[in-house]
Amino acid sequence: MVELLVVIAIIALLAAMLFSVLGRARARARQMACQSNLKQLSHAFGLYLNAWDGVYPSPGGLYGERNYWDQGGAGGLNTYLGASRKGASVWTCPELDYWASDWDPRTYSMNSFLRDPPDVEPYEEAIKVRDGIAESAIPEPAGTLLLFEGIQRLGSAENTNRGYVHRCGDFTTEAGYWREPVTDALNADRPWHGAQNNVLFVDGHVKGMAPSLRDPETPARRRNLWYVSKLR
Repeated sequence: MVELLVVIAIIALLAAMLFSVLGRARARARQMACQSNLKQLSHAFGLYLNAWDGVYPSPGGLYGERNYWDQGGAGGLNTYLGASRKGASVWTCPELDYWASDWDPRTYSMNSFLRDPPDVEPYEEAIKVRDGIAESAIPEPAGTLLLFEGIQRLGSAENTNRGYVHRCGDFTTEAGYWREPVTDALNADRPWHGAQNNVLFVDGHVKGMAPSLRDPETPARRRNLWYVSKLR
């Protein structure tokens, strides 16, 4: 009986170790798939720039404007992607497990500061700026964020809730920015991939990074990645 219990304990320990390893491998595979999505979106931005004289689409604005980077069913980058918007797609991180919004699923947001003029704050004023920024007006493309993984909104008052991720935002709308859960929001205090979110830079490279508030030793440098010229 003692020997049997020892064997069972060893099997249980090995199973726990195996499940832990498999869980980490699965999470890493999902993060890599998410990074692949961002690289495909980066390629689509490149095609868009070629077609529109080197000018980016607007990160997002007032309802009814037609130069957003993501128009849902048509417009924006869709023309340059040729990818389905139904269910899992290049627009959504594989970690997405809730979406009930009327809008097509999307877990990535565009940096709201990429406008002409750039670095407009607060967000309520930024969305009144309809024009996207010229590629040539971004002095540090390798150090400026283009897309990031956003916070999912909850609630039922309007169709931009129920899991919706806003099409644009700043560091306060990046998943995991807040230290504590936020009412009517998912992952406000939790990045999409453990301690990291995936981010796409203007020059096309993708990496996993801790959100702004999770980098307390160098907050200015981390936040500086959002701005075009401010703080540089």
